[in-house]
Amino acid sequence: MKVLIVEDELPAARRLISILKKHVAAVEVVAQLGSVQETVSWFEMRPEVDLIFLDIQLSDGQSFDIFKHVEPECPVVFTTAYDRYMLDAFQYNGIDYLLKPIKEQDVLAALKKYRRLKGHFFSSWKELLDQRVVQKRTRVVVRVAGGFQTIAVRQIAYIFSEHRMSFVTTFQGAKYMADQNLKELEAQLDPTLFFRVNRKYLVCINAIKRFRPFDRGRLLVELEPETQDELLISQERALAFKSWVSQ
Repeated sequence: MKVLIVEDELPAARRLISILKKHVAAVEVVAQLGSVQETVSWFEMRPEVDLIFLDIQLSDGQSFDIFKHVEPECPVVFTTAYDRYMLDAFQYNGIDYLLKPIKEQDVLAALKKYRRLKGHFFSSWKELLDQRVVQKRTRVVVRVAGGFQTIAVRQIAYIFSEHRMSFVTTFQGAKYMADQNLKELEAQLDPTLFFRVNRKYLVCINAIKRFRPFDRGRLLVELEPETQDELLISQERALAFKSWVSQ
């Protein structure tokens, strides 16, 4: 497991390395960097890494600036002494957010989350990123009497399939037959906004009213407007769904 540590405080970096070497037998700390500029230069050489521990406050600015210049194809565990950057962190490949001083149990929990996400859903993190690189459509074509019209994606609450046809439901409760099938629409809509909860439903994050545990590890989701079906997420998809809604 190749790990990159970006941390400008030497004691914090040493502690993190110590924890990793204690609990991960095959860990390789490929580099220890301390600034935005140094990290950008390192990634421009295209080195491969499995996981990054990234401090937010670096010697020459915030680590978020790194992503303006390079796009690391791996998950990131952010570390910081402040909790106010949490929402920003999850926009940049973030899978966890550790507050300083770094606790050993928090690092172990982050590693466990990394393995679980990678092992259950994707053979590599790059596959997850590749699935997110899609054409983000702003409008969807639907059928109306005598022809077609378009609906802005921001108006769509969810899309569902029925009798081999797909239907778009807006936040106002209007229902239209889509001109494409559910699989095609899923591939063309922004995956940060839309999630395929099961074989029948593709839902917008803004339509989720609440969700709760159901039997056998499943989740029961309530949408607004209400769906005509009981919306259940399988145990296998539950973790991915929770990660998506908390992005």
